[in-house]
Amino acid sequence: MSIIALRLFDFVRGEKNVQTDKYSLGRTALGWGVVIAIAVLAIVVRADYTVFAVISVFLFYLFRNFSQIVRSAVGVGFLALSRTMGYYIMTGLSFIPLAMYNGKKGKGLKWLFYVFYPGHLLVLYIVKYINWI
Repeated sequence: MSIIALRLFDFVRGEKNVQTDKYSLGRTALGWGVVIAIAVLAIVVRADYTVFAVISVFLFYLFRNFSQIVRSAVGVGFLALSRTMGYYIMTGLSFIPLAMYNGKKGKGLKWLFYVFYPGHLLVLYIVKYINWI
């Protein structure tokens, strides 16, 4: 849903005016409306992370030309401030690895993560199943 929101935002906003090198204010506002509508739709369909995912991805997109520190601070700040109950406050800690990212590809541990994510979910399911017995 976040990718759809970004694509529609760009489509609705259109291109920069050649003479002023700026986007149309009205079309930009309409693009924001489209993103907000998709964020609300995320709530309605009960998508994972609902409005928070759509808006945070959109904020990262809007600040893509800023420094890594600014992008990370805006994205993580939004999540930390908007999800202040329970463990969501820990979202702020994600600022550390995000701020340290240098824009280069990592060490090539792709398959480790491809195995780890479903593997740990399987282990959690087995533990839950054992507790039911």
